[in-house]
Amino acid sequence: IQVRGRAQVGAAKPSPGDADNLNLAARLARLSRGALRVHDATSGYLAELTLPPLGQHTVLVVDDNTDTLQLLRRYAAGSRYRLITCRDSERAVEMAQEHAPQAIVLDVMMPRMDGWSLLGRLREHPGTRSIPILVCTIVAQEEMATALCAAGYLQKPVTRRAFLGALDAMVDRPATGSL
Repeated sequence: IQVRGRAQVGAAKPSPGDADNLNLAARLARLSRGALRVHDATSGYLAELTLPPLGQHTVLVVDDNTDTLQLLRRYAAGSRYRLITCRDSERAVEMAQEHAPQAIVLDVMMPRMDGWSLLGRLREHPGTRSIPILVCTIVAQEEMATALCAAGYLQKPVTRRAFLGALDAMVDRPATGSL
């Protein structure tokens, strides 16, 4: 979204009152992950406000426990996150490619293929390697998660605040283009 405004004709710079309002608008824009730019124009100044699009971020949750999936769905209700769930770790890479989530939440203790193996596959696959992954497990191995390039780690049981905070940290971080 871009909003443009102009000063009165002949005003080369914002008045002190306008400057205060522009400073407040700039702070609000930063809090909204947007930006406010003020440019000189022939008939005064031009203020340009850019805000990010609104909407929900898609998050793929891979966990074989139905109760955990229901709890995390409840935590995400009313938030900016839309959860897509997967109980089959062997299907997770395919679902990540299909839905292009902004983040993946991954349990470690799963049958057939454990979360550590899945984390490795997600990091190796060109279509999923740049998606931030939150390891959310009862296993106390944060160092292992970090060593395998997880973007975050939560030990179960988790609170709503911790879960949403961890997602916020991953989704809001600037893209680095590499791990």
